[in-house]
Amino acid sequence: MSADVRATFAPTATQASLTGYYTIAGRLLRIDAQPGWAAQWVADFLNGFLLARTAAPDNTGAAVTLKVLRAAAPPIPTGLQTFAINHGVCHTDGAAFFLDVDASLIVIAEPAARTVEVWFGETPHARHSVALVNAFSYGLQAALRRAGVFDVHAGGVLDPVTGAGALLVGAAGSGKSTLTFKLAASGWRYLSDDMVVLLETAAGVEVEGLRRLFAVSAATLAGHTLPHLDEALGTPVASDPSKRKLQPDIVFPDARARRSRPRVLFFPQLTGDEETRINPISARAAMQQLVRFCPWATYDAHVAPDYLRALALLANQCRSYELLSGRDLLGDPARAAELLAPYMKG
Repeated sequence: MSADVRATFAPTATQASLTGYYTIAGRLLRIDAQPGWAAQWVADFLNGFLLARTAAPDNTGAAVTLKVLRAAAPPIPTGLQTFAINHGVCHTDGAAFFLDVDASLIVIAEPAARTVEVWFGETPHARHSVALVNAFSYGLQAALRRAGVFDVHAGGVLDPVTGAGALLVGAAGSGKSTLTFKLAASGWRYLSDDMVVLLETAAGVEVEGLRRLFAVSAATLAGHTLPHLDEALGTPVASDPSKRKLQPDIVFPDARARRSRPRVLFFPQLTGDEETRINPISARAAMQQLVRFCPWATYDAHVAPDYLRALALLANQCRSYELLSGRDLLGDPARAAELLAPYMKG
């Protein structure tokens, strides 16, 4: 690595940080945020995730430290490779990454440093709620990745009869949250409506939920008369005001599962057709879809072998289907469970 890249990681913050330790999937993550609004914002944001706050370790250090700073960001070194990412641009020399995202900077240090930095920008655009979420999310996912915890953009559910787990893998707007909510309303257990993380075990790949809160639209809630639903609904989602935050633990008490070993992958798409169609796909096609929704499995060379191996194991241990969601699936509260339950057997 060049000298100008190494210099970026010299200590720059003069204020003492507020420190918290969190665990997920057996990994310990340290998060340092400077006192003031940044620390409060991070604490509020993390309340929506299934990161377990823990005491400072006596002997074992964190796998990765995520630092959140509100000072002027360091300059991005010149001469790096550049490619577009959602909401910004990535610059890299292959070991370190500099993500210019919504006028903030995320620095993923070379692997030996075990550090990720989020430098919140100082412009009005950078301080917009959506921009803050985008920047911090990149930093959090990078820290998890460098700690060996690999995220997948998916809802996670468990069939109440067989106990079998399924993932609903897809992009924003594909219907993951709606399906997860409707299945939970029909008695299925759930991990998350949108984000899970993978763990390799001796028995295969297991998953844990990452996002705690659901994001639901009026269409998702249509036809449901569940106890405490109004109490569970919160403020609009910053990135999509048409949806509201929902605390699923209030609506579905004791239905959250801590971990699952998936047997089925569904890749939902909204079609607008009258009837839903479910078509089997090969493990190879499932792997291609998983990589599509986990681009950092190929971008980050340091973790790519482990990330891709976990995705391949997942694709091979599961039966996979494209779920072409029609109006019947989204309109009838009980239809999702009726359609998907037969695929959870065997």
